Amino acid sequence: MVETTTNGDESATKHPLADINEIVISPDDVADCIQRNHKQSNRGTYILRVTPPFRGSVEANLFFSEPGTRYADDIDPVPVHIDPLAFLCGHADGRDSREYYHNVHSGAKYPGHLEDKDIYERDADDDTTWDEWRETTLEVWRNEVRACIEDVGEITFPTRGAGPDRVVGTTVPVRIQER
Repeated sequence: MVETTTNGDESATKHPLADINEIVISPDDVADCIQRNHKQSNRGTYILRVTPPFRGSVEANLFFSEPGTRYADDIDPVPVHIDPLAFLCGHADGRDSREYYHNVHSGAKYPGHLEDKDIYERDADDDTTWDEWRETTLEVWRNEVRACIEDVGEITFPTRGAGPDRVVGTTVPVRIQER
């Protein structure tokens, strides 16, 4: 059930997501976003994006978001962006939770290329190539990330109310599902 909190402000704007039944999230997309963000420079961020129309059951898909990019003013409603780390950390408010992730889920630390090269040279079998070893290391990391994904059950998206500095929220059910 979608629930909108108005904090007593009945003139608050209805959130566009209020008409959907649930957002479906793929664990592979969560892991892909996080892996690609580790590889990225400051060119942008991979996120999960939900696009209109916002009715029924909708899927969040992997999307590259460039810094400073905005949707045109005539697009209404705009797509919604979700930080993939929200599903690793159990934060059901869609906020940026990178610091929490790095502090709590350090067991799923992304394997760095230079660190891995040293480990490979020290521990790998003579029959295993660097590419094979690296591929296996990344697959182990992806499995650790997938094991850290929590079914948060719902996410709350903040929306500005009609009054100054009034923030209301719309809580939307979320389902983690394999594709």
